[in-house]
Amino acid sequence: MIPPKVAGLAKDRAWPWRAQGSRAEGVRGVLSVPAPGDMDALELARKLQEEATCSICLDYFTDPVMTACGHNFCRECIRLMWEKAKSRKGGRKRRGSFPCPECRELSPQRNLRPNRLLTKVAEMARQHPAFQSRDLCKAHQELLKLFCEDDQSPICVMCRESREHRPHTVVPIEEAVQEYKEKVKEQRQRILMEFEKMGLLLVEEEQRLLQALKEEEDEVVAKLRESSAALEKQGHALEMLLLQLEDKNQHTPLQMLQDMKDLLSRKNSLRVQYPEATPTILRTVCKVPGQIEVLKNFQEDVVPDPATAYPYLLLYESRQRRYLTPPLESMPHGKDRFLAYPCAVGQEAFSSGRHYWEEEATCAICLDYFTDPVMTDCGHNFCRECIRRCWGQPEGPYACPECRELSPQRNLRPNRPLAKMAEMARRLHPPSPVPQGVCAAHREPLAAFCGDELRLLCAACERSGEHWTHRVRPLQDAAEDLKGKLEKSLEHLRKQMEDALLFQAQAEETCALWQKMVESQRQNVLAEFERLRRLLAEEEQRLLQRLEEEELEVLPPLRDSATRLGQQSAQLAELIAELEGRCQLPALGLLQDIRDTLRRVQDVKLQLPEVVPMEMKTVCRVPGLVEALRRFRGDVTLDPDTANPELVLSEDRRSVRRGDLRQALPDSPERFDPGPCVLGREPLTSGRHYWEVEVGERASWALGVCREDANRKEKGELFAGNGFWILVFLGSYYNSSERAFAPLRDPPQRVGIFLDYEAGHLSFYSASDGSLLYAFPETPFSGTLRALFSPLSSSPTPMTICRLKGGPGDALAPQ
Repeated sequence: MIPPKVAGLAKDRAWPWRAQGSRAEGVRGVLSVPAPGDMDALELARKLQEEATCSICLDYFTDPVMTACGHNFCRECIRLMWEKAKSRKGGRKRRGSFPCPECRELSPQRNLRPNRLLTKVAEMARQHPAFQSRDLCKAHQELLKLFCEDDQSPICVMCRESREHRPHTVVPIEEAVQEYKEKVKEQRQRILMEFEKMGLLLVEEEQRLLQALKEEEDEVVAKLRESSAALEKQGHALEMLLLQLEDKNQHTPLQMLQDMKDLLSRKNSLRVQYPEATPTILRTVCKVPGQIEVLKNFQEDVVPDPATAYPYLLLYESRQRRYLTPPLESMPHGKDRFLAYPCAVGQEAFSSGRHYWEEEATCAICLDYFTDPVMTDCGHNFCRECIRRCWGQPEGPYACPECRELSPQRNLRPNRPLAKMAEMARRLHPPSPVPQGVCAAHREPLAAFCGDELRLLCAACERSGEHWTHRVRPLQDAAEDLKGKLEKSLEHLRKQMEDALLFQAQAEETCALWQKMVESQRQNVLAEFERLRRLLAEEEQRLLQRLEEEELEVLPPLRDSATRLGQQSAQLAELIAELEGRCQLPALGLLQDIRDTLRRVQDVKLQLPEVVPMEMKTVCRVPGLVEALRRFRGDVTLDPDTANPELVLSEDRRSVRRGDLRQALPDSPERFDPGPCVLGREPLTSGRHYWEVEVGERASWALGVCREDANRKEKGELFAGNGFWILVFLGSYYNSSERAFAPLRDPPQRVGIFLDYEAGHLSFYSASDGSLLYAFPETPFSGTLRALFSPLSSSPTPMTICRLKGGPGDALAPQ
């Protein structure tokens, strides 16, 4: 609502700091008088509005104050005006002199007194219907017969010719009615298209989730089967090694010590390769997004912040290499920086597809395994001797043999991890075997055994300088000593054989469990998307119904106004023509029947059209699943008469925690004991209900519903057969009263519970991201149900029933 422009606008030129925007709003304001045609009433209305309007902001008074000269202004308006006047004069005004904007009288000090009576008058003028309508143009007192499409406001014929509206698109009000009708039709089509689009996106998202679940199932099952096959292969290798060791114990000393170093090396290097830890937590969560969440699947690449690097890491500008350096003293330790591990976040993010990278163990120059590998500035690796020979010139620049990038100097850094990798690759190709009992170097019989190098020696080897300081013994003595070691090795290998068989059985069991979990998750995906489709169909019908009601509400008044204006214009034109004709008559003809003519003129009363807002209230907004469920929110509070004596409830009955001491409370059949539970006060007998609980980072908790007549003195587990439908969280896993058991990937800190009594549906959601935690199978509920809360572990942080935004609805009433 905008007040009229008051008299004395010339003061705006005297006081240039006045709000020009407010004056523009005032010029476009509209005055509605109680009785059109009554000039006294019109003048009275104008005076009342003028008295209730501040002459500075040209709006109704807000906290009016009176100056010493008796004029009134808004407190904030007069304060800002005096401060700006002082700053414009550069502080040269006499100290303590303040001019009145109306009469220019100076006041010795800021003597402002509140005018409470004027506050009430301004409020009554603001709320009075006579000053709220916009049926006449306030500037010209003409009917609003036109509609400005640029400003989206009705205007009169005089406004159409003004400088403000001359470049705008203006149409008659009848055409605006037809245009509004077309807009309603277009909005209806848009709603239908958006809901159809949402349905298509949901189908695609459902198929994507099912495909991701299938790929995850295949990936994990393949890993589990591969681990099982590897364990089986290791078991076979262990069995073969056991047979060889047992066979050597039965041979002569020479045969026993033959290849002893290689055999012991095989025994020491042969370790049961434990199967790769395959997480049994599903990456594919049953998350049903709304429209915005579906569009977020096509997200852009995210470039990470380089300020996350470990202080010992030096990142080059290309961010493709990193080297360990002394810590930088000036480096800020932000919350995103790695401080415990030598890590740096990569520049590229992997959001889709498959990615693979590897390290080569072969030098690109000599095409052999690396020997003393070094790294150049561009990141490529070569043998030190190979790159030295390649860079034969004494002075630079030096070109990389791989990418030809030039380096100003020989800046080579040792690559020790790559050297170890090359050595391991070299060991994969052992040398060719030598004849049994013969020295490979001297082709002489093997007659001694070196205890330091654990290998057989011939006479020539024994006399060589290499073994002068070693412990060399005859074959028989060395065989006796090593026989005991072989027995211990056999015992150790048998134990590893048992472990391998055990791990193989566990891998097969995990594979079967994984397939069951995947199938359960697949059913959850199908059920949740079907449920969302039903809710979206209801929401679509509700929006279309609201749009139709709005159309029926707006169009008839516009049509009636256009019809009445046409009829009144015809009557006025007829009366004006009659008066103009009478004015042309002589005095006798002019005065004849003048009484009747004047009476007819005074009886003309303009019926002003009802102002109808042209802005549609029905917007095309499609909510997601959690938003749809929150329409069934209910105000749930705790019932202290059912609380276990160990539970401590807040005064508002919305929070509960488990205390350290047992309270002295009267025992009754309604109170839980020994179970640490408490029920909601509100009964649930029909309809749909949704509430959220803040569980925080508690180690354990339980939430759900139970029947009113359930045994609250139960000492065993609470399950559906006893009238309890609850979800129990234990660390990183949860189970339900149906005995289902599954791990949690991200434990929720806020849990939403949705109950559909008639459909027999109860489900739990993570309120932060909308993902499904667990859904009970369809259950025919009967009798009265109550919400159940249980903080299983002791914690200073309580479980809190959330007050959902918007306040409680009618969710606890039957739907």
